[in-house]
Amino acid sequence: ALMQAAESYQRLLGNELLLTFSNGESVRLIPKAGHFKHLAGLHKLTDLDFIYHEQRASALFTKALRGDISQADLNCSRYFNAEAKERLESLSRISEVLAIGSLAVYGFDRKICKASVRFKSSILFFKDDGHQFFITFGIAQDQAGAYYYPETIFYRFDSAYIAGQNIVSITNVEIKPNKK
Repeated sequence: ALMQAAESYQRLLGNELLLTFSNGESVRLIPKAGHFKHLAGLHKLTDLDFIYHEQRASALFTKALRGDISQADLNCSRYFNAEAKERLESLSRISEVLAIGSLAVYGFDRKICKASVRFKSSILFFKDDGHQFFITFGIAQDQAGAYYYPETIFYRFDSAYIAGQNIVSITNVEIKPNKK
């Protein structure tokens, strides 16, 4: 699962995604290697020194991609639980939620959400897995407001983050090499 997640995320790196929604709005999404540690849930594995003490989050992504960190390594952590496994599975399917026709909550409203909210994301992409299982991928704006970055990904067994929200669909995805 770790290798699949790293490979899926690698396909986004080095690119800027211009996503256009059915409400006419567009956003620039710029994924970076340093986001992988959090998205994959590796930051929660505090009992694994080789992960916890790695100062550069992007280095963990590189190590996962090269196979220097394996699924067997993650399984050794007492914190590698169902939530962590679901994050990796969801991350390996990231391209599914960023495709034309996929759905998103645009302008996520915390006040009407039926669950606890600990993220900054204002756009939540989601995919109904067919049994009320939602892969949810959240993006937040950078401090300058110039672009969006991947902030969170999780698997949900209900529509708590989606119900009553402003739902739009992706009408266009333009992928350009990131110049930075």
